[in-house]
Amino acid sequence: SLHDALPIYSRIIVVSITGKDVGLIVDTVSQVIKLYNSDIEPSENINNIYEEYIYGVGKVNDRLLICLNIERILSAEERIEISRIKEGLKI
Repeated sequence: SLHDALPIYSRIIVVSITGKDVGLIVDTVSQVIKLYNSDIEPSENINNIYEEYIYGVGKVNDRLLICLNIERILSAEERIEISRIKEGLKI
């Protein structure tokens, strides 16, 4: 089964992609932080080859957090597959 194939510390995070809530399996989650749009600055000042994958930089207290653009991280095939998911589908 899928559960048996995953590492013991795998987690599912829920993200909104093209208006749909989708669960992504990740290796680990160290902390959950709530950021508001007002806490995030555009990534315009990041000069990096991966800039297109970065949504912005979040500021929480004295910490800077890189916010990823999930839709750009996914492949075109993955985005198409997500767009085919019907609302309310239970797996």
